[in-house]
Amino acid sequence: MRTYVLPLFFSALLYLTALPDLQAQDQPSQNTSSTRGKVSGTVQDANSKAPLGFANIVLLTARDSSLVTGATSDIEGKFELNRVPQGQFILRISSVGYPTRFIPNIRITDTDSNIRLGAIPIKGGATQLKEVQIVTERPMVEFELDKKVVNMEQNIAAQAEAWPMPCRMCLLWMWTSMAM
Repeated sequence: MRTYVLPLFFSALLYLTALPDLQAQDQPSQNTSSTRGKVSGTVQDANSKAPLGFANIVLLTARDSSLVTGATSDIEGKFELNRVPQGQFILRISSVGYPTRFIPNIRITDTDSNIRLGAIPIKGGATQLKEVQIVTERPMVEFELDKKVVNMEQNIAAQAEAWPMPCRMCLLWMWTSMAM
């Protein structure tokens, strides 16, 4: 009987100390829906006016550029940031192949809590890259299923055409025996 008292005591103590923390999570937030705002808009290509899907939309505080909330635009380029607290913000829009665009001075207040930015054009940023040349060399000795192939272009004995034939054969034999 005594062995059950100690674990039961610690379980009750743990439950009583965690109870206030659990109750604090269940309480609704102090901010009502009237003090929270919404920012929405559509991201599009500046040249073609086509919607720019899957762009990253980030809302930052104007004071220290800390992250408030973020979203990704849908396939039609539309985005919506909900439950934005009151304050002044900067909207950062980025997408692959486009330069990052910043929209400053977005202000959420009691009287103006629903901000519709409309169409936000972003100019494409194309960069012309230089050509790439890939150079490779064949291995000096290649082993195939039924034979061994010696590539003579890298063999110094084959490059020395002025050498007499017996010396070239001797160098070739030494070179292939060392490659094994």
